Amino acid sequence: MEQAIVHVLAMNVGSSSIKFATYDIAGEQARRLHGKLDRVESPGTTLTFVDSVRQQRASRDVGELDHQAAMTLLIEWLALQVGFASLLAVGHRVVSYGDPRLVTDALLEELRRITPYATEHLPSEIGLIERIRARAHAASSGVFRQRFSPGHAACRENPARSSAPYTSMGLTPAAGVPMSTRSGDLDRGLVGFLARTKQMTAAQFHRMVNHESGLLGVSETSADIRDLLDREAHDVRAAEAAALFCYQIKKWIGAYAAALGGLDTLVFAGGIGENAPVIRVRICEGLSFLEIDVDPARNERDEPLISAASGRVAVRIIRTDEEITIAKSVVLLLGAKT
Repeated sequence: MEQAIVHVLAMNVGSSSIKFATYDIAGEQARRLHGKLDRVESPGTTLTFVDSVRQQRASRDVGELDHQAAMTLLIEWLALQVGFASLLAVGHRVVSYGDPRLVTDALLEELRRITPYATEHLPSEIGLIERIRARAHAASSGVFRQRFSPGHAACRENPARSSAPYTSMGLTPAAGVPMSTRSGDLDRGLVGFLARTKQMTAAQFHRMVNHESGLLGVSETSADIRDLLDREAHDVRAAEAAALFCYQIKKWIGAYAAALGGLDTLVFAGGIGENAPVIRVRICEGLSFLEIDVDPARNERDEPLISAASGRVAVRIIRTDEEITIAKSVVLLLGAKT
């Protein structure tokens, strides 16, 4: 009976997670199954899912998986849970630019060509597309995005008020705010310095700034902010990593406030922004000169509006649902009725 229902599957590959969701394309495009593989590339990889049809909710440890092993596990699990024969289409988030489009051999070749611009994302995303195309007799479409978690970026809205960039990231995601394993902005002179003093090659430097820096590099123990907050009371490096993270985001808020000529709304989103009250407070501390003030009780309850009545700037938590955006884009792209 399950096989007769036509679904759209949304796949969302990130730096440390793979999220997924299936939607019944009839009516309101109801979400039937959703979940994620979390802590990919780290100890304690977990598979968490909610099945609204079977009324199941579960989370289980699946060991320490890299992206390739995580994709293999997830594809086989989805084949059992959903059945690829029931899929009308599969939508993928792809690090790139442009509008959503159908995946073709030519498009995959183009994505391979531009892989040097996003070597940490495109190979695994291309690999997942190819593996699902081989299993599912369904149309695949790419939904082109550039927002990550636990990769972190500060971004601004209202381009009419400034010509500043939309995001703190630069040519690659390694620029901007420090991330789980990415350095964030660095002095360009560091490249030559390390080449002279440590004989560091370009490949070694690339690995350092993408895989060995950020929260992991400073703390020397974990790339996950949850671990660092648990340890910071007795681990000075964990405390330094969390403090650096908050400080750098605060700097970007100040920079964009200057570029915009002020702020109306400050939004927290993504895994950390939505689920870490202490991080939100630390970021907002000292920003009262911008009329940003957080209500402690609202913040602890993760309310949609967490700003205090005394603050002119609205501080909001907006929960991200990239999977429904992917699914809707797929339906529109295929010309299906919404």
